[in-house]
Amino acid sequence: ARAQFRGGNTSAAISTLEADEERTMEHTPSALALTYLKLQSERDDEAEQIASRLRDLNPDDSMAHAMYGEVLAKSGDFIGASSAYDAALAIDRNEQFTVRAYRIRNQAGLDNAVEPLVEFLAERPLNHNMRMFLANAYESLGERVNAAAQYEEVLSTKPDNVVAINNLAWNYFVLDDPRAEETARAAYSLQPENGHVLD
Repeated sequence: ARAQFRGGNTSAAISTLEADEERTMEHTPSALALTYLKLQSERDDEAEQIASRLRDLNPDDSMAHAMYGEVLAKSGDFIGASSAYDAALAIDRNEQFTVRAYRIRNQAGLDNAVEPLVEFLAERPLNHNMRMFLANAYESLGERVNAAAQYEEVLSTKPDNVVAINNLAWNYFVLDDPRAEETARAAYSLQPENGHVLD
């Protein structure tokens, strides 16, 4: 099935996986592949049936819940997709699931869309990439005070992070915080040829 898909023959890959569907469903990677291929082929209802069955067969498998969430998201059911990702995160709170859960919550217009990011950082506070992502998420939501706080947190352990310094300067500027200019100068002193810093 992999070879057929890579060769551009999605229909043949689906047929291969469907030839013995019981065995396919017993092998999670194969079932996930079949679900993905159905989605790619715009056979969304069939994909949802497979993903739902896979999730029921493997309630402790985070990927099964995540795939079900992806199927629901493609159909526009972002509330259902968010719940599916909550189940995936309860099993495995990894970066990929966390970011996707935030994006789905944001698309759904749910209150506190950043909650998965906040919970991730409560467990792994020194993950600077995720903290930067959270700061950007707050910016996109117009929550400048919270964004600034996250950049400040990054700089408490990574004082030479130019992106964090520069973004913090901009947030200070928007907030009319008098520290904006000195913060921008700090970024400039580290990377005077960086176009974003110069701006």
